[in-house]
Amino acid sequence: MKFTLLQLTQQLHEIFDAIQLAISRSLSMKLISPSSLQSILTNITLYLPEGYELIAGTRTEDIHQYYKLSKVSIFANPHSIKLILHIPLKSADNSFTLYKIIILPERISPDKFFQYAIDYPYLAI
Repeated sequence: MKFTLLQLTQQLHEIFDAIQLAISRSLSMKLISPSSLQSILTNITLYLPEGYELIAGTRTEDIHQYYKLSKVSIFANPHSIKLILHIPLKSADNSFTLYKIIILPERISPDKFFQYAIDYPYLAI
């Protein structure tokens, strides 16, 4: 009984650590195993619009890259925890990186600031 409780406690700590990592937008192998992630990504490729593909493919030896490349959002309620994975895509003819431009205020005097306004908050390179 003690051993079973010790195992349960250890598993709960691992899940808690994995969820903490997900809160910081990183994907953990404790939450989604490499084989499960590969299966998910393979299914996703069936529904991608024409001309788009996963940035690193779905081969077993490339799956580890998605733990670095993808960003995680986590939503929870008393009954479940949901993960939303933001996985980079590339188009068949080219690839690009999308950046969000954040304009910071600039000081013009000790008590006054100004901030530029831009028309397009995103930049694709």
